[in-house]
Amino acid sequence: MALSRDYWVDYAKAIGIVLVVFGHVLRGIFESGIPLSESFYHYSDSIVYSFHMPLFFFLSGLFFFDSFKKRGPISFMANKVDTVVYPYFVWSIIQLSFAILLSQYTNHPSNLNTLVSILWEPAGQFWFLYALFFFFLFSIVIFYKTFTASLTLACVGALILYLFPPLFELDGMIFIYFSTYYLFFLLGAVFRKLDDISFLGQPKWIGSLFAVFLLSQYFFHFVMDMHFEQRGVFTLWLAVVGILLVVAISVWAAQKPSKWCLYLGSSSMAIYVMHILTGSGARVILDKFFGVDSFVIHLVAGFSAGLIVPLIALYLFNRFRLSYVFSAPISKLVLPKA
Repeated sequence: MALSRDYWVDYAKAIGIVLVVFGHVLRGIFESGIPLSESFYHYSDSIVYSFHMPLFFFLSGLFFFDSFKKRGPISFMANKVDTVVYPYFVWSIIQLSFAILLSQYTNHPSNLNTLVSILWEPAGQFWFLYALFFFFLFSIVIFYKTFTASLTLACVGALILYLFPPLFELDGMIFIYFSTYYLFFLLGAVFRKLDDISFLGQPKWIGSLFAVFLLSQYFFHFVMDMHFEQRGVFTLWLAVVGILLVVAISVWAAQKPSKWCLYLGSSSMAIYVMHILTGSGARVILDKFFGVDSFVIHLVAGFSAGLIVPLIALYLFNRFRLSYVFSAPISKLVLPKA
């Protein structure tokens, strides 16, 4: 089965999107007041969030340089308007419209002001697309002339920003996004420059990384009694180890590609923009209409709905040629043909 993209990247996206859906479903259950162990929620939430969003920014940075050099700055940004900005607005509007209509049932009631404010304040999970666009925009500016030297300086700056954000005395969501996640975007660009990563797929590397991951998580959460939001050297370590473990597992799994897993990974954007609607919808139906308060049933139902329903919807969108709900042809309309 020949594909033009790296197999392991799709596997990593598949693992990442599974963690995203699990994390959001778990948070939705907890915030809705459905009975569950607070310690289970606390540790599960912190472990997942310690590395799964850094993973997605890492994967987003992998192909930045290749795409930028191939397209050039104008074509590159037009493409990001198509694939990042456009779905951000389309699906923010769709999700918030449902949230407004069903505000009496949701954990976070919305109104028309919430809808208007997506211009400067992303709603729900869409903060990732919002931040990612600004990462791309900023990266074009700093890497316009040179890559290698600028990349080194950018990594040093992003590391300082991550470890010591109070030094800069800045506020606002954009600053928070850059100080928390831009380093991982750059690390993805650095990682892409490695000539051969196949060694990571060896069982000894996977086993070693898994052991380090477990010990690090145990020490951070149970010995130091810390939480993923307490950012510093330790959270950076957890994120990097988690990313490397996912990459190692993905490289190993990609040696014998599975069509289903690859499809799950390549569909991660569709799942990302729809999983709150479907996962939360399952919780609302079970809780408000059927009175189900079993944590296990809610977790299984919400997780399944968050993954499977978006995949079904994606199939139908493609079947009826409605793929423009995920990306727009703006770049093809405004840019001259090569």
